[in-house]
Amino acid sequence: MMATIIIFTIITLCLISDQVLCFRVTGCTGGSVMFKCPYKSNDQHKEKYFYRNRDCTTGISTETQHRWVHDGRFSLYDDENSRFFTVFIRNLSREDKGKYTCGKKQKSQNVTLMVNRTSSSCGTSVLQTANKGQTITFHCEYNHPFQTHTKVLYRVNGAPVHVLNSSQSSQSSEKKFILSDSHKDHFNVTIRDISAADDGVYLCGVERDGSDKPPSDTSKTHITFIKEIHLNVSGFPVTAVVSVGLVLLAVCLVLMLLKVKYRRKHDVISPDRRETGDHETAQEEIQVSDPESTPLYSTVQLLTIPSDELLYAAVSFQKHEESLSDVTVRFSEEGIHSDYASVNHSITPN
Repeated sequence: MMATIIIFTIITLCLISDQVLCFRVTGCTGGSVMFKCPYKSNDQHKEKYFYRNRDCTTGISTETQHRWVHDGRFSLYDDENSRFFTVFIRNLSREDKGKYTCGKKQKSQNVTLMVNRTSSSCGTSVLQTANKGQTITFHCEYNHPFQTHTKVLYRVNGAPVHVLNSSQSSQSSEKKFILSDSHKDHFNVTIRDISAADDGVYLCGVERDGSDKPPSDTSKTHITFIKEIHLNVSGFPVTAVVSVGLVLLAVCLVLMLLKVKYRRKHDVISPDRRETGDHETAQEEIQVSDPESTPLYSTVQLLTIPSDELLYAAVSFQKHEESLSDVTVRFSEEGIHSDYASVNHSITPN
């Protein structure tokens, strides 16, 4: 009962006190957060600061308006026209959680920074490469309670710069940046016609208040950045990369064709090379008396002694097969290197 009274008293003081306001900011390890600290119009030109209560040294302060001031992981921007200053903290760790104060010296707000994981991918950092003229899409995952929350995309170029949110995005072909929310567990960011100017760091985030409920018009909102994308743009356009690839492919095809042609040429055995084989070659010519017939040639491999020379045989015969027995064979051993055999086949007319 006593604990309930104490909690109720603290909340009441945070809501009704003119000196102190309280709100909670939630981030995740490795991620980033951004929130606003309002002030009254008569405090526009006074020093603004954000520091940690337990040591009063961790934080940042500025007297400059309309310019980001950086101190390590902390950044601060004072917008005197809107009467608030923005605090941006990157690369959160568990050691960052605790009580902070933002405002000016007379009037301030107590900020409770919670650091945990809002999704399995919260706090992740990825490297995305792309070529000029290319279109890329990357995904940002979130937990179920944030299905109806506004999703945002920022670019960090020394300071966070708003690119677009889910309520502004459209599918128009003229849009360079497109944010499409699945309303389930992730949203997609598409960047079209990439140029060198698009190189840099992008942050995916969810707009929220101190709870997991969607922020209202009167609630104090902050942004929990859940993913960091480092976009590296190559100097070569997509058309150049494709052209180089096609040229390399053509060169490879030409080399392959030349190699095949070279192999086929050297696989053909010339007549001079054929005489040096381990087997001798006998050529046989068969002549038929039929005028409609054409000479037939065949190559026969004969097992011979390597030192022997070529053996030639000539066979002549008539068309009729009745007198096949009337065959004379004459051998001639004239010559030193070759043996010649002559076979004469005479056929008796019917």
